[in-house]
Amino acid sequence: MFEHDWVRGLDGGAACEEIAKAHRELVEVETRRLVLAAHWLDLHGWVDDPVDHDTTGVAGRERSVAAGAEGTPEMGEFCCAEFAALQEMHPLAGAHLLRNVANLRHRHPKLWQRVCNGEVRGWKALEVAKLVGKDDFALTLQQARWVDEHTHNYIDTLSWGQFLGLVEAKIIAADPDAAEARRQQAAAEQFVTTGRGSEHGLKTLVAKALAGDVIYFVAVCDRIAQILAAQGDTDPVGARRAKAIGILAHPAQAIALLVQAEAQPQAAAGGGAGEDPSEAGEESAGTTPEQRSRVGEPD
Repeated sequence: MFEHDWVRGLDGGAACEEIAKAHRELVEVETRRLVLAAHWLDLHGWVDDPVDHDTTGVAGRERSVAAGAEGTPEMGEFCCAEFAALQEMHPLAGAHLLRNVANLRHRHPKLWQRVCNGEVRGWKALEVAKLVGKDDFALTLQQARWVDEHTHNYIDTLSWGQFLGLVEAKIIAADPDAAEARRQQAAAEQFVTTGRGSEHGLKTLVAKALAGDVIYFVAVCDRIAQILAAQGDTDPVGARRAKAIGILAHPAQAIALLVQAEAQPQAAAGGGAGEDPSEAGEESAGTTPEQRSRVGEPD
């Protein structure tokens, strides 16, 4: 058990020094762990035994497996479990860590060097290696190194979200044909389905569609929910959005409702009696700029 009573005697200056020291030690330990993992792969690299050919395929015999994606060496499959046991990890977690380390060292040499120099946090580099090494992308060694060349300098100069966006963009640029094939496959996986009905006559609707279509659909539901509130509907915003789906299921009714609201912009935008201001603000995010600009206009 760790004792932490020592922190109570630290003043502000001493606390600053200890925080900085703890961070340096964290980076050092993180880096040392990855370097040791890479060395573990070297120690357990697969070497065929020419004397043992007759036992190939025997049940329970250790096999040679790829340490990571294309360009990484082979290793004995049992070394992952041993590696995990030494760190009190699940065997699958140990295998995933070794795979990411193999991808990082062999497919991202520039980023790996920055990690070894203590310039980049190890966990960030592992996330990059994991992303680029996904089986769905199937990037070759040359393509992965191209991504590494064009991204390794930005890992700490951009926000984490922006940097991952850059890596994803470079993955697409590295193999645009495969990216287009993935897009077409994803488009073919669109669906609309419903769950079981409840005793109260309710059903769950689940849809997967193009992002633009979903955004526009939700915006129209928000607009109809606003109109219902302006007409005196006091149900919560979620219930009014659900009612909007029913209205949209009858196109003629939906068109009539929207046209009427357009003819009376002040009434539609003013909200209904008892409207929750927080709900109204939530709904306004789904309206168009033209609709929001009419709020407060005279008839």
